[in-house]
Amino acid sequence: MLHPMLQLGSLAEDLRQGCSWLARERLAPCKRMKDAARPYDGAQAWRRLRLEQQMLYDVCNAHYVVYQERILLVVMNTLITPTIYLANSILEIVRGDVSSTTLAAAFIGLHYFAYFGAFSFIGQRFFFESARSKEILHGFLVQADPRQIEENNEVSKFITQIERQTKYRVWGLFQIDTNFTLGVLLAATTHVALLCQVGASFYT
Repeated sequence: MLHPMLQLGSLAEDLRQGCSWLARERLAPCKRMKDAARPYDGAQAWRRLRLEQQMLYDVCNAHYVVYQERILLVVMNTLITPTIYLANSILEIVRGDVSSTTLAAAFIGLHYFAYFGAFSFIGQRFFFESARSKEILHGFLVQADPRQIEENNEVSKFITQIERQTKYRVWGLFQIDTNFTLGVLLAATTHVALLCQVGASFYT
């Protein structure tokens, strides 16, 4: 489940770098050569990048559709399993009953949290890169020659396209974003605290 998102994030990073390179190349000729001497059509180049970005967005949504059951299980598992491991480990440490099993349980609980954090970060990488690409496009428009109407319009369409792209809602319940990730980790931490307070010990 993580491997496709890693690849998608890498492709989004490559596209962002392509936007940065194209912006530099299209701005440089404005200072040293006439429009007629430019080596390629800027509008067409931006259009290719815009279509590529849209295809990556479609693939990102398709990934969430295919794996949404697993994503829901990951979220539920993060809220339940590691909290039990950690609460039990903390209670045993407080009681002075520290063993290799106790430390292993604590490690497993922390591993679940780390996995969820990595899963969330990787799942958002496409949108992180898209936001950075949008900043590059805005910067290009600020410096672009206003006479390049077709090219500037294409870049404006690119910006609008990114702004209209929304994150997929897993089963219509939630989006994988920073606020949701922090909310899940906070809820899990609160669950650990509650289990410790009532002296619960579920790990066997």
